[in-house]
Amino acid sequence: MKRILLATFFVMVLAPAAWAQVPFVPSFEFGVGGGLNLPLGDIGDGMNNGYSFNASVGYNVAPMFIIGAEFGFFGSSASDQTLALLGTGSEFSLSSVQFTAMAKYKFPMAVHHMYAKALAGGYRLATDLTSPLGTFDISSTNFGMGIGGGFQFNGFKNSSIYTEGIYHRVSGASADGEFVTLNLGMMFSFN
Repeated sequence: MKRILLATFFVMVLAPAAWAQVPFVPSFEFGVGGGLNLPLGDIGDGMNNGYSFNASVGYNVAPMFIIGAEFGFFGSSASDQTLALLGTGSEFSLSSVQFTAMAKYKFPMAVHHMYAKALAGGYRLATDLTSPLGTFDISSTNFGMGIGGGFQFNGFKNSSIYTEGIYHRVSGASADGEFVTLNLGMMFSFN
């Protein structure tokens, strides 16, 4: 166990020094992806798993550090139990639009990249309810944050495939919303 910890320590200390030997060329990156939205907590009890779409743009400010912005759209529909409580013929959905600042750190690896990502900014939450009592649309913009990571497969010249998981927490007036997005997408880089 001590040997594994010692080897890990040396890789983390020496790998950035090896990266420093490679000339750094600033570049832009643009990514698009989609996947699953998994509601958590109290909201998750009444909602089904849904869909997720995201797009990001970033700028390499250092060999392993990227800053930028991310846009996302997530949606879920109500579970059968929730619809039964609302009455026959009811429909209920919850969606969120995300506009956040992004910071990403790529861990030094030979070809591919493992990365950690943090998000902070605005999430516009919207609920749509149709029931025997009428139709109701409620929306509000709240501050939210996300944290997670992923893996980037660099198999092409200026593009790569990535997979990631992000935990989002949005502050609401009466309660906080939590959900996880699992995405698969393409990342394009430009010098």
